[in-house]
Amino acid sequence: MNNTEPTVLPDADLLALSVIWEHRRQRQAAGVKILLLPFVPCPTCGAPVDEVIIGPQDQATFLQVVTMQPCGHRHTVSEDALLRLQEHVGEMLTDIEDADRRDEGASVEAIVREAHDRTTPDNPPTSEDAPDNPPGSTREQLPDDVLALLSHRTYLSTACETARLLDGAIIRNPGRADLPGHRDRLHQRCRRNQKFTGVACSCPCHPTPP
Repeated sequence: MNNTEPTVLPDADLLALSVIWEHRRQRQAAGVKILLLPFVPCPTCGAPVDEVIIGPQDQATFLQVVTMQPCGHRHTVSEDALLRLQEHVGEMLTDIEDADRRDEGASVEAIVREAHDRTTPDNPPTSEDAPDNPPGSTREQLPDDVLALLSHRTYLSTACETARLLDGAIIRNPGRADLPGHRDRLHQRCRRNQKFTGVACSCPCHPTPP
């Protein structure tokens, strides 16, 4: 166990870790137990990571603590950082799923590079690609003739998917009065439509048009 004070997990490391964590969770939920993506090395010491432990909160800052094992280095993560990166996580997971379907797979090195590119201030998006894409915007939606060629899948936004995971956490942790607020904020952050296809989010939290 490493007893040093936790350090803030940089956005690039948090993004790469979040993508790999969620990809592993999805694969395990599908019954896949082998050939899982390995975790990124510890950002503090560079040692290989066999396990990532989430929680408990740091009592001084109320930030979530992420512990890398076996080195034991601890890092803090804020809710704002998770919300800021959630769309990147969803897009990167979609790319990995597409690669999996083509039997090409994904490498940790490529995920780390993309996470760095997406979060490095020295490489800001151009004005054409700037993240001025609020919920409901169709700025990045594909042309109608291209959409007509696609076989659409049910879409559940990253925000609503995470909120639904929190529903389970609320049931398992009835003493955590803060969890419903986190869940509700995530539902409110849903962009309602997939930004490239326009497919509506299928979460029942959204009112059905009359």
